[in-house]
Amino acid sequence: MFPVSDIHPHLAAVSGLQALLEQAVQTGVVPGLAVSAHRQGTRMICTAGSLSTAPESKPVGAETLYDLASLTKALCTTTLCMQAVAQQRMALHDPVQRHLPAVKDGAITVAHLLSHSAGFPAHREFYREAIGELHRDAAATPFSAESIVRQCCVEARVYPPGEKSLYSDIGFILLGALLQEVLQDGLAALFEQRIAGPLGLPTLGFRPLPSPHAALPDIAPTELCPVRQRPIVSEVHDLNAWVMGGVAGHAGLFGTAGDVRAVAEALIDSYHGAVTPLQTPATVVRQFFANAGVPGSTWGLGWDHPSPGFSLAGTIISRAAVGHLGFTGVSLWLDPEEQASVTMLSNRVHPHVIDDPRFRALRPAVNDAALRAVGHPA
Repeated sequence: MFPVSDIHPHLAAVSGLQALLEQAVQTGVVPGLAVSAHRQGTRMICTAGSLSTAPESKPVGAETLYDLASLTKALCTTTLCMQAVAQQRMALHDPVQRHLPAVKDGAITVAHLLSHSAGFPAHREFYREAIGELHRDAAATPFSAESIVRQCCVEARVYPPGEKSLYSDIGFILLGALLQEVLQDGLAALFEQRIAGPLGLPTLGFRPLPSPHAALPDIAPTELCPVRQRPIVSEVHDLNAWVMGGVAGHAGLFGTAGDVRAVAEALIDSYHGAVTPLQTPATVVRQFFANAGVPGSTWGLGWDHPSPGFSLAGTIISRAAVGHLGFTGVSLWLDPEEQASVTMLSNRVHPHVIDDPRFRALRPAVNDAALRAVGHPA
């Protein structure tokens, strides 16, 4: 569905986007999805499909919450870093050890963490230590943020800092811990106080492990998890973040497509010098959006840029745009100069994680169609 009142200047393009989304659902690429875009005051949202593959599942709507996965890195951790830098609570050139003394390597800076150039490996299954403790001691709990952060602090480098970029959750787990030190509060509270609350977004936030009897809003489920041995709904899909209690610098946020778009709009307004509730000055936003200068890398500080050739961002958006992807099937791209953004939320990992080339093809097609729907020049 889509609100005609919001998109009447580009109705034919929105209809084309809607048809693309419905085809993706009908052919089994995703159970459902929500796509939102804006450009210079024109906004729209399209939804298709259902929350899950169950026959009785509710349809996806504008209020459906999705696991935002690694969009947490951009929306929460990077934005809080912008604020901390603007308020001189930390500097990009600070050694991480200055704020987290347990970090083994003194050569790693805040900027290295943000640009995925700290030297860490791509992924580590830190959660296994906590789960192993649970198996050894029936009274133990697997939920320990401290356990995960401790392992990150002593993780060995696999290349020298600044030599290249290798996308890694480890740096953003450390950034989440670092922000709690420099801003003196928990990450979930910081996000609500500094980002979601000021922007008036009550449905955007971390979802700490729910009570077994809690009433749940419409949340798209993710995987039938082989580790937790149950379908995952209303708790984070990422296992390291799960062990951290659902609140981490690399994953844990849930929100709607409209929520994500609202943060994107505020960042773009900040980029152009407007005073926004985010309190992120234009000079800082532009510094974070710029290429970080790591050899052979498209990364800025917490934000990626489209590849020069084929890009999952699509063919329409500027190569100077910034964006981020998430493993669950989500993405956000911002084109600051066009004052435009496109958000795609889906649960492509439901009910099982599969490597479907059709989903890889869907990402750029949706981004192009959504930008056309809000009048982005081709």
